[in-house]
Amino acid sequence: MTLRKKIILVNLLLLASLLAIAGVCLRGLYLQRAHVAASMREYAALQLVESAQLRVVAAKARMHDEGAVKFKVVPQLRRALTDLRQYNAVLSAYGSILPAEISVSQQDQAKQMTRSATDKLTTLIASLDPAKATGDPLAAPDLALASARADELAEELADLLHLCNTFMNKTQLASDGDLRLTTAGVTVLAVVVPAFAIFASFWQYRRIMAPLHRLRARARRLAAGDFSGDFRPSGDRELVELGEEFNRMAAELQAFYGRLQEMVNAKSKALVRSERLASTGYLAAGVAHEINNPLNIMLGYAELSLKNLRQELGPRTVSELIEWQDIIREESLRCKQITGKLLSLARGGSEGREAVALTRVASEVATIVRGLRDFRRRKINVAIDPSDPLHVQANQTEMKQVMLNLVVNALEATREGAGEVIVNARREGMWIELTVADNGRGMTADMLERVFEPFYTDKRGTGEPGTGLGLSITHAIVTDHGGEILARSPGPGLGSRFIVRLPALSSQAATTSAATVSQAVG
Repeated sequence: MTLRKKIILVNLLLLASLLAIAGVCLRGLYLQRAHVAASMREYAALQLVESAQLRVVAAKARMHDEGAVKFKVVPQLRRALTDLRQYNAVLSAYGSILPAEISVSQQDQAKQMTRSATDKLTTLIASLDPAKATGDPLAAPDLALASARADELAEELADLLHLCNTFMNKTQLASDGDLRLTTAGVTVLAVVVPAFAIFASFWQYRRIMAPLHRLRARARRLAAGDFSGDFRPSGDRELVELGEEFNRMAAELQAFYGRLQEMVNAKSKALVRSERLASTGYLAAGVAHEINNPLNIMLGYAELSLKNLRQELGPRTVSELIEWQDIIREESLRCKQITGKLLSLARGGSEGREAVALTRVASEVATIVRGLRDFRRRKINVAIDPSDPLHVQANQTEMKQVMLNLVVNALEATREGAGEVIVNARREGMWIELTVADNGRGMTADMLERVFEPFYTDKRGTGEPGTGLGLSITHAIVTDHGGEILARSPGPGLGSRFIVRLPALSSQAATTSAATVSQAVG
């Protein structure tokens, strides 16, 4: 059976239970209404019989007074006769008035007793008015006989009154029985229906809500980028199909996420290369004049050597030529070192990571930047213990780019002649902490919050170069290496400090990594 049919069946059972409660209540109310109506009519009939009995008794009490017979007793008995006749009219409708608990034989007995009492009362009235019955105005009633008949009639009316009370008691007992039956039925259903509703709710929770909660938790993990594991659907066919569709969607999202990640990685690498080339071009402009000095020296000695070669060679000339060639060689090596350091920043580097000594990286970058024309009147102080290489597992080119971005930004934030940048690094437990601090213009709280945002720069509109990508790329590189970078500043005009924390590499691991690289190169 499908989940839809099960839910419909459960709801139908609940509806049937509620309808049963409503039916029991309505039936009980209907029976109570019928019994109440019967009791009211029976009470009205009882009043007629009781009134007739009281009138007969009151009339008998006056029968000893002949003067009151005609004007008191007979009218009283006639009113009693009217009550009995009205009660007799009620008896004719007893079949539709009385409940089923009062048998037909009892109803016939009441009718018979009423007819007998009516006949006797009629006879009694006739005996008290003999002049009207015989036509003799001088005829006198037999009061003794009338009194005896009145006593007999009173007793018969008492029996009839007792029978009416019996009818009322039976009706009351039947009403009480119906009330108890209705109360018991409602009580049982009031217990059974909530119990069934609780069971149905628990069943629906286990069969519907619990799988949906698991599906929601898996959806949240999926939204967070966790594609590990599949959703294991269980239960009814609809939920199983839903779980299978969810797994299919998750697989498609994972594939799409993978393709998107590849595109992002490719674009990120392209952006890093562009920034690296831009930084290299910026350095190349400042390094060019550094190469011009040794080139001018080389050119001068080369021209002098060529001039002497065209003349006659002597021992002294040969010695000078050898000396001049040594100078040319030394200056050529100097140019090679300068260009080699520049090219080490420009090339993209390999994708693999190796043991990188941050001490050496900081020294090389500081050496390159010191020779830049724009920063010659600013100090760069590398306060790192040269005996501790501070190894980290990283891409060497990317580490150089991180150091270059931080040092150049720090130098650009200082004033010419008074600017100072301090590069410090130390080991903090399982971490290497690298700090680049300056005494420049500092940063506001808003700048500290946005300093690592792409394309954010405080140089926009000042005419100074800057794209706002250097620190964002630096942040991405450090984060990709499992580290973190923090920006600190006491405020505007009070300098800034950038802290880079990277996982430290043990000495043994650094030695093993270096040996592996050497074997690969060999």
